[in-house]
Amino acid sequence: HRYSFWNTCTDPKLKRGYAGTAVLTATRPASVTFGFSDDEAPEIEGRVITLRFKDVAVICSYTPSARVDGPRYQHRLDFDRRLANHARAVRTEMPVFMCGDFNVAHTDQDCPDDADIPLELKGFSRSPQERAGFDAIITAAKAQDSHPVQANGKHQFSWFKEPTGVSQRAGLGMRLDMILIPIEFTTISFNIVHNTTCSDHRPVVVVAHNNNANNQRHTKALLSQALV
Repeated sequence: HRYSFWNTCTDPKLKRGYAGTAVLTATRPASVTFGFSDDEAPEIEGRVITLRFKDVAVICSYTPSARVDGPRYQHRLDFDRRLANHARAVRTEMPVFMCGDFNVAHTDQDCPDDADIPLELKGFSRSPQERAGFDAIITAAKAQDSHPVQANGKHQFSWFKEPTGVSQRAGLGMRLDMILIPIEFTTISFNIVHNTTCSDHRPVVVVAHNNNANNQRHTKALLSQALV
């Protein structure tokens, strides 16, 4: 990749490296912005990068995770609201791809059945408010989930609570990492790379086609979580 763009946490109340996002691309964008473009307090946890290319924009985000009874839960809901507003504004200019760790199991397809979810995970990423916030993001971006419908009633999970593969083999994970594609596009191929066990997240790879294009070129969107 010829170009790379990084956004890191600069909040003095949080430790260095607490959060951040990065985009690697072979195509030079026309513009790059960091954080939100609104009148609220600056987003200083490094959670949003927006790249505008000739015909499409890419928003890379890392949504805060918080327990429903925790002190940062409202902060997380506010982030969803601001991200939806940001996507809506960018969408007025061009189609928008969105990718990242959205920290929400959007539907029951994206997590184990209630009886199988470990107790320590029950308070995260599954509340009606979090799911509604993600619905609002999809609507604002005029986008769609790139994940194809699964015959077994469950989506492929992208996150497991430890990286060694034990939870993955037991099917105890969630789908938190997603690529949203514009409604003008169609998913050509989709894959979550499950043979990577050096992170608790799994890379997501999508190839999408612009149905409105006059040629047959594909637009490829790649999401790869940082391995920590």
